[in-house]
Amino acid sequence: MHIKFNSMAAGIMLAAGAVACNNDKITSLNDNPNNPVTAPPGPVFTQAVRTSAARFVGNGFSLRQTEFVAQHWAEVQYPDEDRYARLGPADVQGTFNAAYYTEIEDLKKVIVTGLGGFGNNGVKNPAIYGPASILQTWDYEYLTDTWGDIPYSQSLTGDSVAPNFKPAYDTQKNVYTGMLATLTRMARD
Repeated sequence: MHIKFNSMAAGIMLAAGAVACNNDKITSLNDNPNNPVTAPPGPVFTQAVRTSAARFVGNGFSLRQTEFVAQHWAEVQYPDEDRYARLGPADVQGTFNAAYYTEIEDLKKVIVTGLGGFGNNGVKNPAIYGPASILQTWDYEYLTDTWGDIPYSQSLTGDSVAPNFKPAYDTQKNVYTGMLATLTRMARD
């Protein structure tokens, strides 16, 4: 009788467990409501505009370092920049690297949303992707004017599945050709 009761109790618990489990709800337990996976394009675009303007026309951007690298300027009293002695990775972090992983990447996400991706149900919205494409072109323009050859055609092509840690550098001529093609496409839309 004791074995029969245990078998029946185990069967009832197994049946109740199978009925109680909803696989859709189990995975949603891991979703953090305070850390959404996607964001509306408006605030993302606004943040990218603020970051771009601060980076390239704000107080922090002066062509001092890059003008010395290109030998547009020369120093007599403090010639370290002329000899490339004070231009290190930390010096280019804000004006080169950070532009890619902040505003240019944010603008790419806004463009994808405007072209119908990221839950936009395939509906294109030129009012979303147009301004983001133009601002992204503006960012690339500042980068290529400052640094010359930059990653352009392969920039931001990697993801977590297939990362691209070393995108090819495009010549400044090809960057300008690509930027003008983007702006021409925006004018037609």
